[in-house]
Amino acid sequence: MKRRETVLIVEDDFLIALDTEDMLRAAGYEDIVVEASPEPAMQAIARKPPDFAILDFNLKSETSAGLARHLQSRNVPFLFVTGKDQRSFPEDLCDAPTLGKPLVWEDVAAWIESVTSGAANVG
Repeated sequence: MKRRETVLIVEDDFLIALDTEDMLRAAGYEDIVVEASPEPAMQAIARKPPDFAILDFNLKSETSAGLARHLQSRNVPFLFVTGKDQRSFPEDLCDAPTLGKPLVWEDVAAWIESVTSGAANVG
């Protein structure tokens, strides 16, 4: 089944980004934008806001915290993905939905279902 939602993935590890994109494509998502850092991700959002985003929290020498705040301001749901402890997040983002690495499709699918059905907090 084809899905109409636009998905933004921000992940600096090519293989993880590819794996995440493959999971989404297998679930029927076709409009997927993959970026490796916040600046091109912000440009992608300006061109076409996503319906939801999957963000690696730690991106080489920076984090996706500013990007997450930008998405929050636009009411775009996002999911942090990280190998780190959520307690290391900035205080205003500590309650953001978060999954650990490696991603498990069932967990991602449950989060997507919750945000697309309106049952989850936005970011």
